[in-house]
Amino acid sequence: MNSNPEQHQALTRARLIWGLTVLTVVPLPFVAGALTGMAWLAEVPDGPGKSWNLSAVVIGLVLMAGGLFARNQAYKANWRGDVVSPQGYLRGNALLFSALAAAGLVAFGIGVWQGLPTAIYQGAIVLVGLLVFNFPNGKAMLPQPPRLGEDGEPW
Repeated sequence: MNSNPEQHQALTRARLIWGLTVLTVVPLPFVAGALTGMAWLAEVPDGPGKSWNLSAVVIGLVLMAGGLFARNQAYKANWRGDVVSPQGYLRGNALLFSALAAAGLVAFGIGVWQGLPTAIYQGAIVLVGLLVFNFPNGKAMLPQPPRLGEDGEPW
């Protein structure tokens, strides 16, 4: 990546935050399974447990979508020319990774409280997928060539 020192520092810090988020989210299913003493493919009981499981899923989805939205808003607020400023890049990714960690912790808390690790297992798969997909590569801080359609015109 051809960048200046500010971009390199922002990318390094974003990757550090990403790594801390991974270290927060990945162990949650294992800890929840040990705390609840349930099998990996635990059945969700009828009654209030199902509503708490659904609540964990809804809260997690809202936090994930909110994190992606917040990152995009931080990028837009710090758009300079045709790139995102290093401060905006770091701020946007920190918002996203904080929201993903919060989604994992909410699922963990509800799962352990209600003895429902199923939500944690399902949520961890989605969260890890989002973390892998959103690994900080610094691309938003670099100028991008215009995309051209089949006719050679920008689209």
